[in-house]
Amino acid sequence: MNKKDIELAQFLPKLKKYNGIKALKDSPYLFKIPSGASVQIGKALYDATNDDNYLDLIKRILEKFEKENLAD
Repeated sequence: MNKKDIELAQFLPKLKKYNGIKALKDSPYLFKIPSGASVQIGKALYDATNDDNYLDLIKRILEKFEKENLAD
């Protein structure tokens, strides 16, 4: 998965012949915090799985982003 594919993250879990959820979980962009890509991937995974761990991840990303922007 490359950076341009992040825009398609919301659709990956819906694919039938491709394990889109696994692809998103394995994406290196999920853990580049804070980044817009990590939020998009976290949201797609949360929407597909309803796993609160992804919701917590999104919160941590946004909190870190806010902290970094307040420090500037």
